[in-house]
Amino acid sequence: IQPAMLLHRHCNAVCGASARVSRVSKVVTRSTKPDVDAMQSSSTDCIHKLKHLVLSSCLAAALSLGGPAESRVVNDLDASIPVYDGAKIIASERREALTQKLSEFESSTGWRVRVLTYSLPDQRPDDDQLRKEWTPNKKTVVMQFDPSSPNIISVPYIGDEVLFKLKRSFFLELQSRYGNIFYVRDEGEQQAVLNSVSALTECLGREQGCAVVPGLPEDQYFFTLWVSIAGGIVAGSAYRLEPQGFVQQKWVWVLIFSPLWLTLFGSYGLGPVVTRTDDRTPVIANTVAFLAAAAFPTVISKVLNQAPPPKADV
Repeated sequence: IQPAMLLHRHCNAVCGASARVSRVSKVVTRSTKPDVDAMQSSSTDCIHKLKHLVLSSCLAAALSLGGPAESRVVNDLDASIPVYDGAKIIASERREALTQKLSEFESSTGWRVRVLTYSLPDQRPDDDQLRKEWTPNKKTVVMQFDPSSPNIISVPYIGDEVLFKLKRSFFLELQSRYGNIFYVRDEGEQQAVLNSVSALTECLGREQGCAVVPGLPEDQYFFTLWVSIAGGIVAGSAYRLEPQGFVQQKWVWVLIFSPLWLTLFGSYGLGPVVTRTDDRTPVIANTVAFLAAAAFPTVISKVLNQAPPPKADV
């Protein structure tokens, strides 16, 4: 109601200004020469049309803002069922399995995970009904999935104890990994729901929680691999520098450039891998790639120096 009152006052101000302009135009019309009467008459008509347009727009906006909101009550929402699939994006057998999994997870751990999907506004229960049926508490997480949104995942409710165990950065990464349009396009909406809920329950079930979302996506692994190679090239190129000034040994150059190649290899090459998976294969692969890239400048230099000189033309 308050926005409608403010809009009504603004419309009155605009219309009053239009009326004053109209009166001034009439006075000017009577006081000017006859050869500009037609132009002043056209200007007056334009002002009247503008005033009519403003009045119509203000009335329509006031009615849309001032009208009471229609309450949406969904009959399928049940307090004993932790999954409400209003968008129908989860197959029935998978939905039943997810419901059983979340119910057993709540019974064994006390953490309450609720899943809500919808694609149209009338498919989503209103907030009052959600609070009444699901009664969220400090150990509750409500995950919301909207296939019509660019990122289909949102987390409208996070309990205090959940937020103490899993930081907001975890939920941001969860949304960006499983809810982006590329993942949904490749894996499908159903997998986005199931995998994101699985990652959430896995981290809630851990004693120390998770700092990051578990699992190493393929594109993220290749990023760590290329960064490891870049770090190796930096370290190998630093070793190729000739000693000069206060640097008496080649390995000193490697130490001087260590903040750069250590950041590339350690922070971006190994860090994302060891924090997201227990599999040591990516760690070994990135380490081998780093060492091979570090040796590459020396090897290629020796190969070029051993090349036979070009024959002189006779």
